[in-house]
Amino acid sequence: MDPLVILFGLGVGILIGLTGIGGGSLPGGWIGTELVTKVHQDGLRPALGVILLAAALAVFTKAGVAMPVAVIVGLPLTIGLLAWALHHWRLRRRPTLEVV
Repeated sequence: MDPLVILFGLGVGILIGLTGIGGGSLPGGWIGTELVTKVHQDGLRPALGVILLAAALAVFTKAGVAMPVAVIVGLPLTIGLLAWALHHWRLRRRPTLEVV
């Protein structure tokens, strides 16, 4: 594992210990660094966008905005499915290269 990732993890661990923030960031960072080398960016970018959208919608509820759970879950899922469908549609339309 990259030494910078370990150093970042230690820094986040100290931050969690000092502020009492939940411990999900350490496993998330570790799993993310392992997956980023195995997942192609065409799939990774939309997935990260959907996760960030879901997190942003959840933060709205923390601010007191009345938002149903169906919106917090359904909107990112719908956008994720649309991104997946668009990606596969583009793959089918991409011209194939002929080997001569």
